[in-house]
Amino acid sequence: MKQVDVIIVGGGPAGSSLGYLLQKKGISNCIIERKTFPRNKVCGGLLTKKTYDILNDIYGDTEFPFERISTNVTLFCGHERISNVTTFTPFYFVERIDFDFNLITRYKNIGGNLQENRRVIKLDQANHKVILDNDEVIEYKVIVGADGANSQIRKYIDKDYRPNALCIEQNVVSNDVSDEIQIYFGAIRSGYGWCFPKRNHYTVGIGGKIEKNKDIKRSFIDFARKIDKYSNSSPFVGAVIPYGEYVKKPSVGNLVLIGDAAGFVDPITGEGLFFALYSAKCAYEAIIELIECKHDLASTYNSKIKIIQKKIKEANRFNLLFSDLLKPLFLFIVKGKANITRYVCDNLVSEYKVPYTKLIPQYIKVRRQRKKNEKQKRQ
Repeated sequence: MKQVDVIIVGGGPAGSSLGYLLQKKGISNCIIERKTFPRNKVCGGLLTKKTYDILNDIYGDTEFPFERISTNVTLFCGHERISNVTTFTPFYFVERIDFDFNLITRYKNIGGNLQENRRVIKLDQANHKVILDNDEVIEYKVIVGADGANSQIRKYIDKDYRPNALCIEQNVVSNDVSDEIQIYFGAIRSGYGWCFPKRNHYTVGIGGKIEKNKDIKRSFIDFARKIDKYSNSSPFVGAVIPYGEYVKKPSVGNLVLIGDAAGFVDPITGEGLFFALYSAKCAYEAIIELIECKHDLASTYNSKIKIIQKKIKEANRFNLLFSDLLKPLFLFIVKGKANITRYVCDNLVSEYKVPYTKLIPQYIKVRRQRKKNEKQKRQ
């Protein structure tokens, strides 16, 4: 029977990054992945600066398979262009099939143990063992669920949690891809639409709460056709995601949930990669404290990820501005105001420089200071 310190179920960015950190530290581990790499993943593929920075922190370099880098952001209300800005911080775009393969390859290159096309069919918590679908038995000290929004490991911590939103997207080939990042409010209720530029195609999609939308598939087709980005020759794919709801205690005993498996997705932007990587780092630190200092794994990890949960709570409150009642007012305020759009993109979307709860008063303060400086220059 094989024995490892840590079993990681799921080889996406969260799982592969945790495995990479553990492997570099000399902590025995293995990753159980139900598919074979390279495999695709439904995701717009936008990486913010904060995600770029944490990748650099984990891997020590930023040589990743970026499809495109852009600072050109346009907001739409319906199909009316309401704001276009050049941001100070860039946005990075990847294809997840390449990006995920890059990360798992880094893990394998330093001796990581990846078991592909394998599933956990039984988790024996009392004896710290898992049984795989090939009847292999592995004994562990810690097991980590990094197996996405439909996590099978999560049921051992929170059997009632379910992801509550759906994304549908399609890649549309083009010989003339512009750098414009397009965000469409009103494409779907409790969500938004997007058109992201890649190397030789656009990734077009919508995402929103399931309970607020009767037929998201139909909404996607209508949206893609209206912006002239629908392709009959390219398949569109969908996936459920968390939307503002997360597992309150994502670690119990020697079980840990990270990334989408724990519900860690920003409900304003829909970005999950940053929280996936951040929670992987938190899990790594908690595991090291368990092994080296005998600290309680669950209490350590649950304490470390409170900052993620706080961000999601703040975003949920801020999300009231995008309710059916207040969204028209918010978009009216933003319309034609490049400074507001740029400030949000640079200080809240790209980096968490400003908390959601302090965004408006902080922007007012910055605006007043800018006007004061302009007045002084004129005198």
